[in-house]
Amino acid sequence: MYYFAYGSNMDMADLSRWCKDKGHDLSSFCLHKLGIAYLEDFKLAFNYYSTLRKAGAANIMPSKGNRVYGLLFEVDEKTRDQILRPKEGHPKHYLEMECKVIFNDSPVEAITYKVVLNKEKSGHQHPTKEYLNLIVSNGCENGFPKDYMTQLTVFSTL
Repeated sequence: MYYFAYGSNMDMADLSRWCKDKGHDLSSFCLHKLGIAYLEDFKLAFNYYSTLRKAGAANIMPSKGNRVYGLLFEVDEKTRDQILRPKEGHPKHYLEMECKVIFNDSPVEAITYKVVLNKEKSGHQHPTKEYLNLIVSNGCENGFPKDYMTQLTVFSTL
């Protein structure tokens, strides 16, 4: 199956640290990066307060005409069940949702995670500089479009 990551899960060092803290070895899981993809008619938002990070965390919100860029991964059920779902706090904090992302100019069915409706805040929840930098640095390393990268710089941080 395919997994679309748009937040800190794009960062393998961050994901590896989480796995190590939970007693997992990320290298024993199937998480194969395919490349840049985007989700049409959504925008990136920081309208969720993460008690773990003690700051805002990324979410996706419907927004006609906008795009959220991220990375597409191929994963297996074990990786989804033991890594992705627990890290996202599924189903209490983030819900797994099926989506159609554009990868190499073609639509691809994937899963991603969106904040549970009753956990979304009405206003911006400031992420830490370090957290936002995980997203920005992965965007730079993977060649996200410049206009999208510029949009990331307008988010205020703690």
